[in-house]
Amino acid sequence: MTLWSVLQEWWNYQMLCFSLGVNHKTRRGTPLFWRLAWLGSTVLTLVLLGLACSQGDCRFDSDCPDDKICKAGVCTTNLLDKPCSAASDCGADETCLAASCVKVECEEGAQRQCFEGPGGTMNVGICRGGTQTCQSRRWSACVGQILPVQEVCNQLDDDCNGQVDDDSKCQADCQDGQTRPCYTGPTGTQDIGVCRKGTESCVSGAWSGQCDGQTTPTSKEVCDDKQDNNCNGQVDEGCGPCSAGDTRSCYTGPPNTKSIGECKDGNQTCQNGQWSLCINEVKPSAEQCDNKDNDCNGQVDDNPQCQSACQDGKTRTCYNGPAGTQGVGICKAGVEQCQGGQWSGQCVGAVTPGSEKCDDKLDNNCNGQTDENCGACRSGDQEVCFSGSAGCSKQPDGSYRCNTPCRAGIRTCQNGQWGNCTGEVTPKSSETCNNNIDDDCNGQVDDGCGCQNGQTQQCYNGPSGTSGVGVCKSGLQTCQNGTWGSCVGEIQPTSSELCNDGKDNNCNGQTDENCQSAGNLHKSCQSNTDCGTGLVCIGFQGQASGTCFQDCSSSAGVCSSNGDGRTKCLAFAQDQQGNTISVCIKEAASGTSCDVTKSVVCVSGNVCAGGVCKPSQTATEGQECNPSASTPVLCGSNLTCVTFGTGFPSICLKNCTAGSPTSCGSGFTCISLSGGGGACLQTGCTSNANCSYAYHSCIQDSNLGTKACYPDPIPGPLTFGKKCNPSVPAERCQRGLTCLGLQNATNGFCTVDCTSSVACPSSPSGSTCVQINATQSACLFPCTSCPTGLQCNTSVNYCFP
Repeated sequence: MTLWSVLQEWWNYQMLCFSLGVNHKTRRGTPLFWRLAWLGSTVLTLVLLGLACSQGDCRFDSDCPDDKICKAGVCTTNLLDKPCSAASDCGADETCLAASCVKVECEEGAQRQCFEGPGGTMNVGICRGGTQTCQSRRWSACVGQILPVQEVCNQLDDDCNGQVDDDSKCQADCQDGQTRPCYTGPTGTQDIGVCRKGTESCVSGAWSGQCDGQTTPTSKEVCDDKQDNNCNGQVDEGCGPCSAGDTRSCYTGPPNTKSIGECKDGNQTCQNGQWSLCINEVKPSAEQCDNKDNDCNGQVDDNPQCQSACQDGKTRTCYNGPAGTQGVGICKAGVEQCQGGQWSGQCVGAVTPGSEKCDDKLDNNCNGQTDENCGACRSGDQEVCFSGSAGCSKQPDGSYRCNTPCRAGIRTCQNGQWGNCTGEVTPKSSETCNNNIDDDCNGQVDDGCGCQNGQTQQCYNGPSGTSGVGVCKSGLQTCQNGTWGSCVGEIQPTSSELCNDGKDNNCNGQTDENCQSAGNLHKSCQSNTDCGTGLVCIGFQGQASGTCFQDCSSSAGVCSSNGDGRTKCLAFAQDQQGNTISVCIKEAASGTSCDVTKSVVCVSGNVCAGGVCKPSQTATEGQECNPSASTPVLCGSNLTCVTFGTGFPSICLKNCTAGSPTSCGSGFTCISLSGGGGACLQTGCTSNANCSYAYHSCIQDSNLGTKACYPDPIPGPLTFGKKCNPSVPAERCQRGLTCLGLQNATNGFCTVDCTSSVACPSSPSGSTCVQINATQSACLFPCTSCPTGLQCNTSVNYCFP
């Protein structure tokens, strides 16, 4: 079965209608695609579509078969059952999980405090809350929480009931030489920063009361030692020239002008341990004949121009902007003219403060700062971050996929710039042996720590890239006395090819090269033997025969001697063993002619469409690709654009060797493609949250015998309240909406999950929040307010197509 047929089978499966039911426990894996609940005044009435009771009396759901629930003492089917295959099949506040639409709990990357212990125990004794992170729009497990445990005689309140060592066994006298852990520091500081517990000893049948070896918080942080000395979770806080939030007065003008005339102090604020620029100060400026001491020399209007009436034609400098802004940023003085023995009062050419214009590198508001509040981010914004060079990889949706114990952190925007990444765990420089931890986060535990006797591993001492090529193969070495033995069974390349034996003896990807007559460049071929020495036969999808190209896999320098422009050696394809085949090509610029079968290939960033090179965009692994778009979207290096069938987007997946399950790495399987080659498909998922790529869903693949992550269907254009049909692309709902219909109906209408009627969209108006099964409610239209395209269905008294 091909990948496409698997997708067809899955899509047809999604379109089936299932038995209906209300107020029952949702069974994981049951499709939830079409469902509706009929609400009575106090109980749900099981009358929809004439469903009948069966299987006899019951008290609980467990008394009934798996496909029925217990209602009013009778086993009956569900009123509505709505399966899903993708988030686009579900409402705005839900996603598709295990083929069922479930409520979306959170925004991706958000965090919140959590605690799963009994009420009243959080922050009592040793109990502490943890943190949940939103992953694939659902809350993760509670990480870092400390829950109540049975009381241990250790001077701690282990069961978090507010009493220390209240177990009866803790009241008995101790035996000399016995020890127990102890800690006398403030609650909540143990194991934070440098703080560590100590040991209390039993002396003369009683606990000594002395806690030896403990480290308790210091009263103040020891600066510049890069440790949390006061055990408050912060390192070297308050160690700058100032403390965050402090303010002070400041003045940067000549000292003898401070507080003279118009001159006055400004103020500074402490930010991140450093004093900010001095703002709102007023420094000396040119005297302006305005009954003020503008130059702050202790004299008012002491400019000679201010002592007598002006003469026509004379000018003087002027400035009508706020005090302290002249000469700051773009602000500058103008010129005032004398007319009729009087100053005109018009200041020509003066530039006064305006609003700050981002990215022009000017101080437009003349406050001494350039492009303030125009940084890389907005103050207060937060985002997931990771500063390590390895251990975590960023996903298309902005989250990070990490090898334990590495994890991403959070950084906050301050003054337009991102702050430090807090809470992250980066890889250690080297592995700590025998601790069963992947310290360097490379996916291997205690790697490089020797071996265990009897352990075996593959080995190869030949040149890099030759193992698995031609006759060359890896051997096996065994661990003896903690050291790997010699490599047994390997085959390395010969120095030269053995002619006419039909084998690739020197393992360069060519068989009996230099043993045949010259081939024919760009001629049709069925195999390499049709081409001859120095040429290789490469086939194209949809063509009955291949084409002979000049092979440069062993030496890129052979292309430089070509006089027809084929001077570049380009990785072109892979052979059946997965080895890269390189051929000599001529590069064609954007907008010029191209023909791959004649070795004329477009330059990087362009694709050959209709015989002409066109600019293209590049997609990464897991992103959508579309080579036939007006601006083609192509996959990056070592990726293949895989088509999943009508109604589904094409996705860039990593190339792999077909039939080799391990060539893709952990969590992925190499799937054969109908056009040849293979692509790495994520398998073994248990829920949508496990899928690494955005807008992918975890569904059962009957061909693989496991669940796999497939792309969600392409969303449609229809909005809330519109008639819909999921099998027709143009009649699908927008992403975030669900096509809800009655059993056996072809059409439904676009709706959204809700928690109350307030959450229902206002247009079209009249919808109300109705519970349609035990775990879900949706916005429905009562028969009194059917929108256009819907009509009253008297069986349920709600509007449907």
